[in-house]
Amino acid sequence: MHGNLPKLRYDEIEASVVDMFEECDVHTWPLDPYYIASKLHYLLVPYSTLPDDEFLKAYNISEDAYSIVEEEPDSGMFRYVIYFNDGVPSPGRKRFSLFHEIGHCYLGHHDNPDDSLAEVEEEEANHFAKYAMAAPPLIHLAGCKCPEDVVDSFRTSNEAGTYSFEFYQRWCCLPLSTGKEYERRLIKMFFPAA
Repeated sequence: MHGNLPKLRYDEIEASVVDMFEECDVHTWPLDPYYIASKLHYLLVPYSTLPDDEFLKAYNISEDAYSIVEEEPDSGMFRYVIYFNDGVPSPGRKRFSLFHEIGHCYLGHHDNPDDSLAEVEEEEANHFAKYAMAAPPLIHLAGCKCPEDVVDSFRTSNEAGTYSFEFYQRWCCLPLSTGKEYERRLIKMFFPAA
């Protein structure tokens, strides 16, 4: 049903997304990664604001986005910083990249860096972004009937809309008795009367 992670880890990541939504007090979709990053006090830095040499450095690290922990010069405090390519033509791809990097930060991947976990952390951040953009319970409540509906309702890219809809279809096949506590919280967050 999932990729390379243990099923329990996918559940933990999904629960983390719901925790993040609660922390950021969001109740409508499509979810706004700029708003969420702001609420979490993650600094967003568009590539277009960087000097040429820094732009090239950032672009060589990632064509889309990357995140790091930086020390603030004035306070000496550390904070998460997400550098992102604001020139990416696809808004859905840009949103996915931002949620992916928010996932790296929110899941604590930068807190104890271990290069041997890079592949696992990429899988985790991808799942975080997919669930944050279009969680199956929300796809269901939005009445999406095909990938294009996911793209329209949740502002995903075409590729992400297809993956999210396939994930939703697998989720629909699960027995109702396997409903998870965090999914019930998610539904109540977006549909309080449900």
